[in-house]
Amino acid sequence: MTLELTVSTQHRDEKAPTHVHKMPCKINHNDTANVETYWYDAIQTNENETLKASFRGRPVQGEIIKFEPHTMGFVFDTSDEHQWSTSHSFNEFTNWSLDRDPALDKQVHGTLTEWIPIAEAIHKPI
Repeated sequence: MTLELTVSTQHRDEKAPTHVHKMPCKINHNDTANVETYWYDAIQTNENETLKASFRGRPVQGEIIKFEPHTMGFVFDTSDEHQWSTSHSFNEFTNWSLDRDPALDKQVHGTLTEWIPIAEAIHKPI
């Protein structure tokens, strides 16, 4: 199987940053959503900087995770399962959790603290 991946850096200069949310559920919709109207107004910040909101009637806790200055995330569009291209970029995202502190999400934090430095090391010129 061959995957064609097109990464464009034109999104780095976007005036409005892309807001990405990692939700603790599956949503059968893969497109933009009107989150400015229905989501952002409902988010509250605690004294310890943890975010609180309600999604589909369930309380969720969130944490904003910022990337290192040299790291960037991309949102991909797919025309089919073999062709992906970037549509947006981001330098932070919000990690949401249902029943625990999102800072304890080892999968997300492990990826950022362990995998990114490994990927940088294996892609450095020899």
